[in-house]
Amino acid sequence: MVPKRRFNILDLKPYMCQRSNMQRFFSVDMPGVQFVSIVLAFSLAALLAVLCLYILLSPGFAAALAAGGPSLARFLRQVTTNGLPVVFAINYVSFFLFAVIQKPKVARRDTAFFVLVDILLRAILFPSLHALIYVLSADWFESFGGSRATALSVVAPTLARSAFFENISGVYLYATMISALPLYVSAFGQSEFLGPTVRRLPIKAGFEKGVSNLSKEIPMSMNVQPQPDRPDPTVIAVQNDAFRKLACLGVPPAQPIQGRMHVTRALMEAGDGFMAEAVKATGEFATFEPENDPEGWHDFGAVEIRGETVFWKIDLYEADSDFRYGAETPDNPATTMRVLTIMLARDW
Repeated sequence: MVPKRRFNILDLKPYMCQRSNMQRFFSVDMPGVQFVSIVLAFSLAALLAVLCLYILLSPGFAAALAAGGPSLARFLRQVTTNGLPVVFAINYVSFFLFAVIQKPKVARRDTAFFVLVDILLRAILFPSLHALIYVLSADWFESFGGSRATALSVVAPTLARSAFFENISGVYLYATMISALPLYVSAFGQSEFLGPTVRRLPIKAGFEKGVSNLSKEIPMSMNVQPQPDRPDPTVIAVQNDAFRKLACLGVPPAQPIQGRMHVTRALMEAGDGFMAEAVKATGEFATFEPENDPEGWHDFGAVEIRGETVFWKIDLYEADSDFRYGAETPDNPATTMRVLTIMLARDW
């Protein structure tokens, strides 16, 4: 009787190319149009799957989209003009690298090199494409008040929150994982450089079966529980709008709302009624889109006054003695203090 030998992921190396069904879809030998079409199909499938999950986890979002109207139109435009190009571009790069490492004569470097290339390109492409598309949206669709400066200023905070799946850019981020998974699994299995590290991993029989199946196909399942304590963005948006109209236009809210308004010195020194126009325009602002309002809180906007861009933002604080930033229950006006700040774009 032959004793069973402990499984090592590097044992897959000679067989990785033959056993991977993914190679049928992605090969450097196939026509370019076919390769692009398959990448597009995978990207659409991943984008729609993660997008449905995001809608289900966002309270009130599904109802707002079901109502149709401008909200649905802006949402579909954002997904089509921003989401799909970003997801497709990054997936194309990763799937191409995956196809390259299946050809030993083409990929003459250790496969760990291609993992590094993929990570670097993702880190560059994801923010760069967002910045480019945001600027184009400002020019073509008058998003961000038509201001390129506003468009660029929201890229960093938007992407910072995308990693936590807190805005729609998080959908795009995780939709690109469909191309990273086969690339990394294949690269780790073939890499001589990563071999010593992989050998130290506590690989058990269950993992052996999982890796073997993964080399053939990549089934994905996810059990995600909704967050019941997540504040409702529609409630926060209504309260922020009510406070902004109270502070800027003197319109009384339906319920008491605590807060204060702050205008920067540069705006006050503008003179000739400029500040009054800026405050009024802030109170009347009603153009909220996924690009400038990713969380749906209605807490940021930009207006044009005499050719000058003016920003406004609402920050939420805990309404206690120490005035702590970050309200614990932002949808509760009794415990939340709002601060509306109006400033010139150049003061941001």
